[in-house]
Amino acid sequence: MGMRYKLLGRTGLRVSELCLGAMIFGDRRGGWGASKDEAARIVERFAEAGGNFVDTANHYAAGESERIVGELTAAERQRWVLSTKYTLSMRPDDPNGGGAHRKSLVQSLEASLRRLGTDYLDVYWVHIWDVFTPVEEVVRALDDVVSAGKVLYVGISDTPAWIIAQAVTLADLRGWSRFAGLDPLVQDGRWRDDDIQGVSGADAFKNHRRSGESDLHIAGGRALERVDDFHQPWLNGARAEHTDCRATHGQAQNPKRTRYFLNAMETALRIAGL
Repeated sequence: MGMRYKLLGRTGLRVSELCLGAMIFGDRRGGWGASKDEAARIVERFAEAGGNFVDTANHYAAGESERIVGELTAAERQRWVLSTKYTLSMRPDDPNGGGAHRKSLVQSLEASLRRLGTDYLDVYWVHIWDVFTPVEEVVRALDDVVSAGKVLYVGISDTPAWIIAQAVTLADLRGWSRFAGLDPLVQDGRWRDDDIQGVSGADAFKNHRRSGESDLHIAGGRALERVDDFHQPWLNGARAEHTDCRATHGQAQNPKRTRYFLNAMETALRIAGL
């Protein structure tokens, strides 16, 4: 059976049923993460299986993940659907170094485009909801970068359902770009039990979730249990130690980590019947 493709949300964009999450790309984080050579083997195997959708974020490995993804997809940029995220702080001492506001969006987008080596993004995600920025500002700012041709579609991640509903309603009312995809849905500050709570990256590769959303990470990355326990320190610009990726942390320090990463890829593909 070959790779199946789905429409991203209510758009006409065709994306592979599996999305390659590049959170673990980059090995400069104290002994864990995939080197560029390891990442290249993962991307090659993903492409061989028919995958065309790769997701990363500006905060992953302090931008190294984006650089690796950009270099590995540059030769066939037009066939790849590239997505990245903004909101988490890249400059902990700068109060505007993160957040969902317009200044953060513009600066983050330009930096991501440089690192990825492209002049546009297929999908741009709000990584985590910023409680200090009005929803109107976020939706309008995202619509502006779509109108400018720097972003084709927008999505939202780690945000309460009622805020997403407000944002989509506002976009429809004003004729602005609506969210094309949702990444892990949070309700009442907790992951929905019927979504991906506690599911490993390989297991989560079974399907896109209900609304065409797909940020499913390879190599055993786990869904966060609470949004405020992990993201909020970076959102506020405070210094914090990266304590997530529990399932990846110990494994990646093993000398056989390349085999571990590729085995995770093969597991994901096998679950999907590929």
